[in-house]
Amino acid sequence: MNCNMSDCDGSLDQSNPINLQVSCHSMATFYPCTKCGRIHYDDGEMAFNRAGHAAYFEDGHVVNKDEHGIIQSIL
Repeated sequence: MNCNMSDCDGSLDQSNPINLQVSCHSMATFYPCTKCGRIHYDDGEMAFNRAGHAAYFEDGHVVNKDEHGIIQSIL
């Protein structure tokens, strides 16, 4: 599956699943792009946190960035 970022031609790394909590009682599996690191749901939809920040996988961590690319949190 291809990355959905408009300026990226990478693909989703399905050999590197990331399990994240999505509500009080449930988890979901996500996959990072091999090129830009953007995290996607298994259906290809891009992931955001509750504040609307984009989720990336960088250096083994989930990183949330705002619309300007400024890091807001690291998990």
